[in-house]
Amino acid sequence: MACSFVNAQLQDVITLKKIEVYGQQYTSNVTLYKNAPVTIKVSYSVLKQTPSFTKIASSVYFVADMATGSPLQIHVHSGPGFPVSAGEKQDYEFYTVVQNASMLIKSFNSGNLYLRLFSASDGVLAYSSKFNTTFSDPTVLNNTISISGNANYKESGPTIIGSVPSVMPSGGNIKYYWQKREPSANPNFASSWQKINVNAQHYTPTAAMNQSRYFMRRAVETDQFGTYFSNEVEVKVNIGNNLLELRRDGFNASLFIKGQKGEGGNGVALMTYKWQEKSNSTWTTVTAPSGDDFMFPIPSTAIPKYYRRLISSPGLPDSVSNEIEILPGIHNNTIIRTKNPMLDVFYEGDKLLPGQIPMEGRLTTGETFYTTEKPLTYQWQKKEQSTAWEDIAGANGRYYDINVPVYDGTEFRVKCNTPNLGDSYSNAISFAISHFPAIENNTIQFDPGNVENILGSIPTGGDGNYQYYWVVDIYKEESIGALPTLIYTQNSTIEEQASRYPITHDEYYFTRYVISDGVWKASNTLKYSYTNGVLLKQALQSRNLKMAVNESEKKILVTENKGEVVFNFKNYNKENAQIYIIGLNGMKAEKVMTTTIDGDNFISNWQVPHSYLPGVYMYKIILNNGEVKSGKVILK
Repeated sequence: MACSFVNAQLQDVITLKKIEVYGQQYTSNVTLYKNAPVTIKVSYSVLKQTPSFTKIASSVYFVADMATGSPLQIHVHSGPGFPVSAGEKQDYEFYTVVQNASMLIKSFNSGNLYLRLFSASDGVLAYSSKFNTTFSDPTVLNNTISISGNANYKESGPTIIGSVPSVMPSGGNIKYYWQKREPSANPNFASSWQKINVNAQHYTPTAAMNQSRYFMRRAVETDQFGTYFSNEVEVKVNIGNNLLELRRDGFNASLFIKGQKGEGGNGVALMTYKWQEKSNSTWTTVTAPSGDDFMFPIPSTAIPKYYRRLISSPGLPDSVSNEIEILPGIHNNTIIRTKNPMLDVFYEGDKLLPGQIPMEGRLTTGETFYTTEKPLTYQWQKKEQSTAWEDIAGANGRYYDINVPVYDGTEFRVKCNTPNLGDSYSNAISFAISHFPAIENNTIQFDPGNVENILGSIPTGGDGNYQYYWVVDIYKEESIGALPTLIYTQNSTIEEQASRYPITHDEYYFTRYVISDGVWKASNTLKYSYTNGVLLKQALQSRNLKMAVNESEKKILVTENKGEVVFNFKNYNKENAQIYIIGLNGMKAEKVMTTTIDGDNFISNWQVPHSYLPGVYMYKIILNNGEVKSGKVILK
């Protein structure tokens, strides 16, 4: 009886040995990805423990438990050849494809997979153990990026290195793109990220991107499961634009260092500046007299000096500027002749008559002249042929208006001196002398038959060849100087003369210059007043137009202050302005600055080069909104 009981308990055994999915083998628990197809490889064995040639298995069912009802039949495997003899054991495997792994979920993203051993005559012979199944969303694994080092301001690199991502479940193609985020933007908002269409595993930021710190991440686009983002990395940008330039102050012949505003880093608001001076190979911090981060006046020195500037920003290495070397001395002591700002009459090639005093002839130190030591003294000197140099009494300034007669061989120079640097002598300048007779008979008058015409006499004297040069002015309260009319004929007209003057009035003064052998001779001056006529109507129309326009809202005040022209913009905001200075000598307008008006009462300064003579100049301001402002400014 005992033997019969034991035999009654024997049954065949089916063992689920392993399940392989996505290239990964599992021996107990399995992870599948939802909403995606999956190929499953099943390995199992069958051990026959029942008597030979009884209860012979015909197939194996691969099933999954469901929340309710019967298990879901996934696959039926029919061998080959299940064991028929007691004690016989065989191994088997099969593949099956599930179009959507979510079909296998029992509940709460979990389930069970197992095998049933089936006999056509006896039904289910045995069950395997169950593999617990976990269901996850599809994902991209190993999607990480890293960066080493900082980017230099407005330079490319360093390269952001990206790993090789793995799409789970695998299959299909992937594409990349990159995204950039500013530090102040919320990383959780999609709108914070700027797309960069670069389909590459790695990415090198372009020079244009590297202007201040920012963050980057990589996107991996899959064929079936959407887009997945990497970690983000911070791209730190070193401080740039820390450039120093040695400049000369033409008004006092001294030096100063001009520094650019730093860029990059964590933004200009977080930058701090330090000036440094080197002594005995050691750099020490010094302070600019005005506390200015961008301009450092060079103190008086008779020994070499060395300067640089540091810019600091949190979390970044200090930026060290270029080094400025100051070599002691009185440098570039060269004098030049400057043009008459009213007439442009004296330039190289013009001549004087013997014993003539140049009309507003001015000598001045050149633009590159400077000294490293103060105080600096000037002493202008002159000499005649075969005589020694002698001081000119009272001529002790940066420029000298010649007030002595000039002859053949008359020369001028300037001697400069400082306490420790000694004397420095400039080059010598002389004037060409004409030996032809003086120009005579240079008169102008209104045409008695038509007052609109101006008639000029035929001059005498000189070399017999004559050029004409007309100028026009207005009554002195509004005068900006006698302007060349670009008319070079013997006679002229009221209209062509007056139309050259930028300020329209009904009173004009006309003068004609005659030039022969380089010598200039002014005619008498004619005054003309309108009571009617075309030009007067234009003037009245212009004035009425100006009165009709309310200009109280926007004004530009232009003043001169100690060698600087100050432009004060009232009630302007965010406009760009190009500023031109126009000499009253017929020269082309010179653009002296471009500035952005930050807000109301904005002030911009222009340091006047010392090559500009004192006198009246025109300015023209062109704004990006199409508005043009012009006027006059007096340089002292």
